[in-house]
Amino acid sequence: TPLNAGNVNRFGLQADAMAKLKFKIVAVPPNANLGELRIVPDLSSKNWDEETKELIQNLGFTYELRTPDDERITDETIVEGLPIASQLPLAAAIANISNTILVLTFSEIRVIPDFSSKNWNEETKELIQDRGISYELRTPDGTLITDEETAEGSPITGQTPETGTFVNTTSALLVLTVTI
Repeated sequence: TPLNAGNVNRFGLQADAMAKLKFKIVAVPPNANLGELRIVPDLSSKNWDEETKELIQNLGFTYELRTPDDERITDETIVEGLPIASQLPLAAAIANISNTILVLTFSEIRVIPDFSSKNWNEETKELIQDRGISYELRTPDGTLITDEETAEGSPITGQTPETGTFVNTTSALLVLTVTI
């Protein structure tokens, strides 16, 4: 029972207490993969170049380059000098290099869709504009179509670049051949 200090002095009570603790110190073995843990660098402020690539490789990570639509970019030359728009895992995360792939996204890179089965209309135009790709319409003989309304509903019979080509939206021009 707790003792009131006033009672101890008035009645001359004394209380001696002792506690005996037993414990054992046991060494905890370190994580077997501790040597493979790394802090993920912040790459969102960097451009893709040899220096950035070396940084990733020196830390022991593997990487994938992707478009905003999550298509894998296999030709690294197309992103040379472009800013990295995002990364996964995020910067400062602790990741295991043996099973972590850094996914870097480049917002300027897009894949050219297949227009061969489409007609020229607002839906097709929106598909191109949503990807941020510049375009022009031409007749089969190569004449530039300046009034898009004249091509409305006409079949698209050709395209350059080809379907599946990765392009940099800041410099690419999609040329669609429309048979009027």
